[in-house]
Amino acid sequence: MNLNINKIIVHPGRYQADEILGVAEIKIIFPALKNLPVIRTRPTEEDLSNPKTLVIDCGERYQPGLNNFDHHQDKELYCSSRLLWEHFFPEDTELQMHLKRAMDATFFRSVDRHDRGRVFGGGNSISSAISSMNEAGVDFDKAYEFAYLALNSLIERQKKVLPVRMFWLSGKTFGGSRRLRVFSQYCKNAIQSDLIKYAGDTKKALYLLWPVSDDGKYILRTVFEDQVIPQNKKQLALDTVSAVYKNKGDALEHALELAALKFEKDRKKERLYGKKAVA
Repeated sequence: MNLNINKIIVHPGRYQADEILGVAEIKIIFPALKNLPVIRTRPTEEDLSNPKTLVIDCGERYQPGLNNFDHHQDKELYCSSRLLWEHFFPEDTELQMHLKRAMDATFFRSVDRHDRGRVFGGGNSISSAISSMNEAGVDFDKAYEFAYLALNSLIERQKKVLPVRMFWLSGKTFGGSRRLRVFSQYCKNAIQSDLIKYAGDTKKALYLLWPVSDDGKYILRTVFEDQVIPQNKKQLALDTVSAVYKNKGDALEHALELAALKFEKDRKKERLYGKKAVA
């Protein structure tokens, strides 16, 4: 997707997070526009009629076809930065679709509530920080740099964690939510350590099971490195925290045995020392 514009207009006077984040997200989504000038003025009729002029948070028109993104004329519209995110962020891949929804749910909805006065007591922290810069004498360009860095960092973080969550959701639980998670596809090396950390941090599994390759072999991996996998006659390979089996049945059978043993150990520990003693 390309955005054929030659200038961006935002309103003059006191700046707000809405238009600054709007400018930041446009320049993140379209890196070729990073050096495009931002003009702080009231748009003219000529500006509003020219699709090569992107008008953000002013002009009292919401016309995506003409690149006008204001919301003040209609109280039912989202704030401008959320309208821009909804309209321009691509959905060409599964990761992009998840990223678009995740950023909307975790960030832009909060910005929207803050901008439209639907929250009290501070609202979105980034919105509050940007607004406070007016009183601190921070100029628009510095506030924009802060917004760009913050928003870009949030997007990059989501890009890193979403593949792990997407892979996690592709699996199924066996033997209880804190014991065994089985996947039908190989876990790529790029996300294995993050997946194991996610399972451990959230305490959602003790063992992870996925196919090694198309030949039917399966690998069993412990979530905690101090929790070793004992040797079993059905194993083809073992390195204490992971083991390879010739098929899913053998791997699943051993994994369920280990999970059941851990469950019994936890119950015994709980009876002796209470729930807090169970890892």
